[in-house]
Amino acid sequence: MKSHGKSRREALISVQGILLVILSRVPAAESGKPLFEDYLRSPAVPRAVIDRFLAGPSWARFDPELGYILGNCLPQDGMDKSVTISTVQTNGARTSFLYAGKKCRINTYGDSFTQCHQVSDGETWQEYLAGHLGEPVRNFGICLDTGCIIILWV
Repeated sequence: MKSHGKSRREALISVQGILLVILSRVPAAESGKPLFEDYLRSPAVPRAVIDRFLAGPSWARFDPELGYILGNCLPQDGMDKSVTISTVQTNGARTSFLYAGKKCRINTYGDSFTQCHQVSDGETWQEYLAGHLGEPVRNFGICLDTGCIIILWV
């Protein structure tokens, strides 16, 4: 194939950009539709939904430094839509029971797999690991799509 200076992809992107500029300049009254700029300025989630989420009770609560941290909740996300118990300690770790009074050397950080999103406190893989090791394993996972697990053993 012969190259004409621009690849097909670059040409398509240019055409899309030109169309967006043209469409965004069409007055709303003439087209009967909101301006492109209106779409960009409108929130994806209505403010009432965000306010209700932040007011709780919810699986997460807002933290000005970290964004969102786990909250205490009873989500209906277990087997056959059963309710699970998810509580959080003051240090941000999910509540654990085995060796709770002992000094901890092992902390886990990561996504919903680390958090053990669909099981109750005391049923997490960290609790099973603690039982096998004979020492506490803390769970600092949060339900995000990070695709990673970090285990720190001090």
